[in-house]
This record gives sequence, C-alpha cells and structure tokens, in this order.
Amino acid sequence: FDRLELGHPTAYIGKEYHNDYSDGWVEVNCVINVPESEKPQYIRRIKELIGDDAINTPDEWARYELSEYDSVFSIIERLITVTVLFVFVLITMLYVDLFTSEDKQSVGLMRSIGISRGTVRIWQMSKIAILLIISITAAAVAASSIISYLVSQLFRMLTMTGFSFIIDPVDTYIIIPAVAFVTVMLTAWLRVRKNDDICVWDILDE
Repeated sequence: FDRLELGHPTAYIGKEYHNDYSDGWVEVNCVINVPESEKPQYIRRIKELIGDDAINTPDEWARYELSEYDSVFSIIERLITVTVLFVFVLITMLYVDLFTSEDKQSVGLMRSIGISRGTVRIWQMSKIAILLIISITAAAVAASSIISYLVSQLFRMLTMTGFSFIIDPVDTYIIIPAVAFVTVMLTAWLRVRKNDDICVWDILDE
C-alpha cells in the first residue's frame, strides 16, 4: 500500500487487521510542570514508558523538522564562507597596497640603515595585526549585542515572538575569529614581500 504515491509503502500483515489499516500520527504538546533541573529525568522516564520515538524535546523536534534542510543549509554555509574569505583576501590586498605606498619612504630609509627585510616585514605585519585584533574584537561585541538586538526586532516585526537569536560561543569567539585572523595575516604576509625591492633610491626618486 502506497498512500497517495508518496513513495513510502506500508505493508500490514495479520488477521487482527481484518482487511483494514490505520496509518498516521497525532502531535501533542505538553509542558512538564517540574523544575528545569528535573526535566531530563522525567523525559527519560516518559520515553521508557511510551517509547523513545514517540517523545521528543523541543530541541529534538526542531532538529527532526529541519533535518531535511541540512544539506541545503550546508551548501549555503559553504558558499557564504568561501565568499567571505574571498572578500577578506581582496580587502587585505587593497589595504596592504595602501600601507605599502604610505610606508614606502620609511621602508626605504630602514633598508638604507641596514635593517633586515625580515624586520621590516615584522614591523608592517605588527601594524596589520593590531588593526585586525581591534576589528575582530569590535565584530565579536557587535555580534553579541547589536546584531542580537536587530535580529530580535526583526522577529518581533514578523510576529515571531517565540524565536530568539542564539550565539554559538565556539563559532563566534573562537573558530570564526581564528579563520579570519589566519586568512588576513597570510594574505598580508605574502603581499608585503614586494617591499623587499624598496631601497633608498626610491626615496630619492620621490
């Protein structure tokens, strides 16, 4: 039997069915009126009595409902990640070129008095690192306050009062800043290498 040709055939075997069948489910929502700390043990007890498949917590039910969209969300997440990293690289190249043009005389003077190329690179990279740390800190603060407020206001405008913006601390404060820092610093390091050709003659030419 394939109900409405949904691709989920169901076979019923046994004399107790008397050539009839029953197929379907009913969703029932309830609140366990106990302290929050005691809810897990009550939920485990209810699952033991009724069955694990029949009882879901709100998080489990949401995960089940959204599971069919996991692949779509995964593709979107990868596309956004690649796009953001590409923009990081382009912006980093632009700003490093600006810093290079501004520091050209300083770099030429440093090279003329015998300062090594590696020291000059470290000096330039330290400035970029300081700006990057300030930017990442500001972004983390904005994510935990301003963005959270704006998203909550958006949910309220859409009358979705039961939703809230939840920040994943591992992603927000560790993984994303680390990936951004490594991407920007690596791009900047490769870009400042062209300063190795700057010498005192560049100062005289300008």
